[in-house]
Amino acid sequence: NREEEERQTHYSIQGMLLEIGNMEGFDTYSPNKNAIFDNKTLLQIMTLPEFPNFTYPSIVQCVRFIDVIWFNQRGFPKFAFEVEITPQFRNSLLKFSELRDFYTTFYLVAESENRDKYLREISRPVFAGVKERCLFKTSEHVRDMYLKSVQKDRVAMQFFSEAVS
Repeated sequence: NREEEERQTHYSIQGMLLEIGNMEGFDTYSPNKNAIFDNKTLLQIMTLPEFPNFTYPSIVQCVRFIDVIWFNQRGFPKFAFEVEITPQFRNSLLKFSELRDFYTTFYLVAESENRDKYLREISRPVFAGVKERCLFKTSEHVRDMYLKSVQKDRVAMQFFSEAVS
């Protein structure tokens, strides 16, 4: 059914974002630990089994539900991703707003036909603190990045295995 398909799409995008973050050398986290991507739970893919307490508890309590976060080497959130298959952007943007005082880039991932709704929401004065650091990306863009990252990783592995021979 449609609801199950949307949920699977959501989890697939989260899994791809976790994998890309891992390949790029970030520590990765998602609150959806039992969701399945590529025959693995997201817990098996992410590098952080628990959400880091990097700041005040009130902020951690809110942002630990962001779909995917990549943490830098110092343990701070560098990139935050919210996946919105249904265009309910306001809650995602409110979570991003909690991180406005950190050097974090925000990505809202949704279908291209929802870009106008995203632009209306991000233009609200309440989101002025994150507007310049929030980017809209499509699900297709994430899939393309994932395929390129996997291919790059395969090329690197092939190079190193040939070098060992």
